[in-house]
Amino acid sequence: MDPLLAACTDGSFDGLLPKRRPPEDRGPNEVGRPHRDAAVLVLFSGSPDAPGPRPPKDARVLLTHRAPTLSSHSGQVSFPGGGVDDTDSGPVEAALREAWEETGLDPGSVDVLAVLPELYIPVSNYSVAPVVGYWREPGEVDVVDPGETSRVMTVYVDELLDPANRFLLRHTTGWTGPAFRHDDLVVWG
Repeated sequence: MDPLLAACTDGSFDGLLPKRRPPEDRGPNEVGRPHRDAAVLVLFSGSPDAPGPRPPKDARVLLTHRAPTLSSHSGQVSFPGGGVDDTDSGPVEAALREAWEETGLDPGSVDVLAVLPELYIPVSNYSVAPVVGYWREPGEVDVVDPGETSRVMTVYVDELLDPANRFLLRHTTGWTGPAFRHDDLVVWG
């Protein structure tokens, strides 16, 4: 996973990341209240010795399908994650805790590679820090709380990279961006 780590830390992704950021003073923003900090775990597994630049054939990424009963982002496919609690030391601890709560993931099986710049999500008023990790010892994961998560999946990265599964999606909010098909689900955002 050395090429992935290098790309996460050398600025290679900087031009790809949207520049949406919450107000620096943490005061009220477009939704009229201070944003909340959150973190997601972007967790990859696969052969660590595979030659770059393509991911290894066995590379997978952990995704969840949020319960349709949730008040925010209901029914959407997402990385495991959620709000940073006062008891969390920061985004890494929050992402690992949330992944454990949602999927039963053993945090000790994860090597954290990088924390990417935060991305502000206006619709839910979260400032989200993506935590990139390598799942060195993949174990069983599944739905822990059906009220929060309806499905847990490890999806082959090659499946998401396959042009037959990729398309542009225009959301009702006006956002247009990449989307991916996986089984009966659409991964976007």
